[in-house]
Amino acid sequence: MTQQQSIAQQVAPEFQPLAEAVVTILQQLPGYGLTPRDQQDIEAAANELLAEVQQEQPEPGKLRHSVAMLKGFLFPIAKEAATVETRQLAQQGLDQISVAIGSVL
Repeated sequence: MTQQQSIAQQVAPEFQPLAEAVVTILQQLPGYGLTPRDQQDIEAAANELLAEVQQEQPEPGKLRHSVAMLKGFLFPIAKEAATVETRQLAQQGLDQISVAIGSVL
């Protein structure tokens, strides 16, 4: 069973698109060419968000905070990464998170 499948089983249906977007970002992180420190920071924010959506009653404030942190990491990558592919990957992550969070909050 993949991480995405196990998370999806523990998340209310309305939060599944958000969880899936975050898992996708985590899977694509190696392609971003980040420093180990930056990668750890993004992973921490992503894991915080995943932990929150697995709660029985996810707290909107915590969700917004975690999404804002993830966007804060992804935005500069989407605008300034060395390669077009990396910028597009980060922009996809931003778009997916924005759509997913917009549908639940």
